Amino acid sequence: MFDNCSCLTIKFCLVRWCALLLTASAALEKIEHSLKEQYRNALRTDAAGRSAEARAMYEQTLTEWPLPKIDHCRCAVSFHPLLQLKYLCLKNLAHSYNQSGLKQLALTHWSSAVRLDESGPAAGDTYVWYHFGCAALDAGKLPLARYALEKALSTASDNFLVVDKLLDVLYLISDWPALSQLITRALQVCPRL
Repeated sequence: MFDNCSCLTIKFCLVRWCALLLTASAALEKIEHSLKEQYRNALRTDAAGRSAEARAMYEQTLTEWPLPKIDHCRCAVSFHPLLQLKYLCLKNLAHSYNQSGLKQLALTHWSSAVRLDESGPAAGDTYVWYHFGCAALDAGKLPLARYALEKALSTASDNFLVVDKLLDVLYLISDWPALSQLITRALQVCPRL
């Protein structure tokens, strides 16, 4: 089917293709290392109490994000190092903006973080969903707050911070059957309430 010349051409193409893959892989590893170092520096800066400077560093890390298509892959955040790095940057940025009173920016970054959290089969970071729900509540977005807090509750059914905040939201939207059901569920988990 193939003559010797065709086989040599195919082998040559395969060798070149493998070399290109190795080069691309090495470049991606270099970028990944650089981004991780930027993230570590941002964490150190944040820990030193220089929040505004740390936020700028987190933003810079996100700005230099190398692969836009990787955001849409269906792998869990915990299994892809670059997605995990992006997730952590978004989570820390949201927390920092929230602490600084910049609630709308916090809500935007919590929203981006939960989109990444939702994309994987191991989704369910209670902390992120809880804070996203609290930010939505602060912004007056009650249906979004309810959704986020219910998602947080589904990942940690005995977390009373989540239960308490969800009770507030259900009360504010006057969903009495859901409120009653949640109170009953909470009393089953902890009868001493």
